[in-house]
Amino acid sequence: MEKTALVLGAGGLAGEAFEAGVLHALHEATGFDARDVDLIVGTSAGSMTGASLRFGLSARDLAAHLSDEPLTPEGQRIFDVLGPLPDMPSITRPRFLKVPSGRLVVGAVRHPWRSRAGLLCAIAPTGTIDMGPYADFFRKMTGDGWSERDLWIVASKLPLGQRVIFGRDATCDVPSAVTASCSIPGIFRPVTIDGDRYVDGGVHSPTNADLLVGAGYDNVIVVSPMSANRASVRSGRVNPVRHIFRAMLGNEVRALRRAGMNVRVYQPGTRAQRLMGMNALDDSRSAEIVRAAYDATITRLDRTEQLAA
Repeated sequence: MEKTALVLGAGGLAGEAFEAGVLHALHEATGFDARDVDLIVGTSAGSMTGASLRFGLSARDLAAHLSDEPLTPEGQRIFDVLGPLPDMPSITRPRFLKVPSGRLVVGAVRHPWRSRAGLLCAIAPTGTIDMGPYADFFRKMTGDGWSERDLWIVASKLPLGQRVIFGRDATCDVPSAVTASCSIPGIFRPVTIDGDRYVDGGVHSPTNADLLVGAGYDNVIVVSPMSANRASVRSGRVNPVRHIFRAMLGNEVRALRRAGMNVRVYQPGTRAQRLMGMNALDDSRSAEIVRAAYDATITRLDRTEQLAA
């Protein structure tokens, strides 16, 4: 039997809304239930979405919750337990960067792609927002253990930014792994697990899809909120950062395909990018982002069916 992995990328609260819209559309149009995949790989926002799926929340209910629409009875029971998400404190931009060590600078010059995570961790100011309330929020749903089904949550260990995969190479409880994976450097305080400090897994890669090379999966579905789809790139109106993330994802996808995997990728188009804006932690347009992602995915699936007919 073929094995399927779902990769959910970084992107803050806006990224979570994009993922919910895509997965809801896939379920509605094809019957694909993201809760049933063999493996979920979650980075930052994707770790929140992935953990929610693994502990029973459907993509439909996640999308409905973010859009203030009615939930299914199953979803309502989950959110009755969870309660409201902790308020996000006001976020100010860091006014200065730290000076990295000479060793990191030399490494970055010699091996820019290999050293980028460590350099980013080294120069980012220490964030001040405590992730503890968010861990407590998830603990109401997940408890203090791990998912019974495969769930990999990606974080970066300080001080060098090494990639750590909770659920594969390291163990802890799901709330700690999720908050570590979501701890954006310079904004959130690093999360301490067994004496080590961790920050956002997106420091290494917004998707970390390359983790699946050689992992034994036949099909890979990637939802990448921080990059850009082909049509938007052709329009010439894409933020340069999204170009970089698209290139990084492209390298990962090519590696997966060379390994013989069937890969499908969902990235924001022009409409979704405009709604997501520059502040990934702004949830004021979550409902619109969900709808934009849903509509674009349905349209894409309709075109695929027409081409196959």
